Amino acid sequence: MLNQEYDVDTSSRRFRDGKSLEETRDDFAAGKADDIPPIRIYERDGKISTLDHRRLIAAREAGTDIRYRKATPEEIRNGLRRKKTTLSDGE
Repeated sequence: MLNQEYDVDTSSRRFRDGKSLEETRDDFAAGKADDIPPIRIYERDGKISTLDHRRLIAAREAGTDIRYRKATPEEIRNGLRRKKTTLSDGE
């Protein structure tokens, strides 16, 4: 299970496509999440982390489950190069 801690205040409230975190949360809550890609997860230091924390935040705020898949090694390398903005470092 992913760590429940996250920092919404330091995360951008917008996705690259311009959609807001609140709009995505509302889509999850309304059951309209079929077109939302699964979050990518990976294990580090015995903990499960994600490269897609905004989608995770939106699903948690909606109180719904979220689809996930294992990140590829390349996705992990590329994702960890970017600056982390969560208090839990994406856990």
